[in-house]
Amino acid sequence: MSTQFFTPTFVTKHKGSQTIPTILPNQPIGLPQNTSRIGLNTLIHEFDKVRIQYQDLYFPLQVTISSKRLTANYPLKFNDLFSIVDRAIKQFEQYLFKKHYKLKLSLPKLVWKGTGSDDQKRDHYHILILLPLQYDLKALFIDFLCENYDREAKSIDHHSKADLYLRDYTGSSRNFLCYVARKETEEMGIDKLELGLSNIYGQYSSDTFSNHNGFIHNNISQCQLEYQFHLHQDALRDFGIFLSNSNNNRLGTNKQDIHLPSTYDHPVKRLCNEPYTYVTLEIAREEFLRKFINALNSNDNNIHLIVAVTGIGKSYHINRLDELLKNECRVLIVSPRHDTINEYTIGDKLPKIPTCLKEIFDKSYRFAISPRKALKQAICSNEERL
Repeated sequence: MSTQFFTPTFVTKHKGSQTIPTILPNQPIGLPQNTSRIGLNTLIHEFDKVRIQYQDLYFPLQVTISSKRLTANYPLKFNDLFSIVDRAIKQFEQYLFKKHYKLKLSLPKLVWKGTGSDDQKRDHYHILILLPLQYDLKALFIDFLCENYDREAKSIDHHSKADLYLRDYTGSSRNFLCYVARKETEEMGIDKLELGLSNIYGQYSSDTFSNHNGFIHNNISQCQLEYQFHLHQDALRDFGIFLSNSNNNRLGTNKQDIHLPSTYDHPVKRLCNEPYTYVTLEIAREEFLRKFINALNSNDNNIHLIVAVTGIGKSYHINRLDELLKNECRVLIVSPRHDTINEYTIGDKLPKIPTCLKEIFDKSYRFAISPRKALKQAICSNEERL
């Protein structure tokens, strides 16, 4: 019986940051369809763009706030929670940015409505906010949330307390946003985004958005985003000077704690501290050839996947296999980069992608839509799809 052998390329370990997944409940996630899904993908793309631009200044913090009854008959609803979160964020930003707050600086953040499962329905907000890396301000932010909650509960004689969950969040916002956008009641997708509390780019807009599409598609250029970065950099520098000259011992802002670096484990710093063993090019080539020969000579029905770095002899050794593959009835699949595809002299190459389809795939990449979905929505012949 002939052995099927699939080998796109040699596995070698690369250093890279590990994404810490969001801790999410184990339940099905129903995602929005069509335009709502496109809007969600656009939002993910834009927020990740901002997160990457600000990664040397800020880290993402995930916070969930809800109402925990003590003797009250019901937990607080969205109307009350909205004013609590709104005041807390504004007070925190005013304290952080000082005079820069008048220039409409704000922290990039997304705030989403949540209602919970059927067995425990409670109105709550999911917050994904960028906090400074240089200072440990999580306690201060939570302090503002709790203060405003207690003040609101006291004003309406509601015996309850704030129920908070928080954790550092690394990597793309996709997992988090796809989870919070799931259908809980009649709302789903970007309709659950709280426009009055959210801000993507780190500066309040003078525009008032009456709908979610206007908010999401109000994109700014990379040049504007870089300008925003420098404004935030200046504001944080001034905040450091303020701390040095201040005797304010408010919770979360005493000098003994606040000048400590944030507990957020920045992936770049983490990688710099990790030991890593490098090998010479000669050793890498020998290791690749050994594994390549072992895969060719294996007498099994397994699929052997080999992924390798550039320059260790993949093209050279693959081009010598023409007769061997024919005689042994083996199957070899090679997945090279476009700029190296002409280096291979054996086998049959897949046809080039038609220009019209390439444009569709380019657009799908820009709008963070899967190529398969973009292809389904495109107007083209079945032959072109194949």
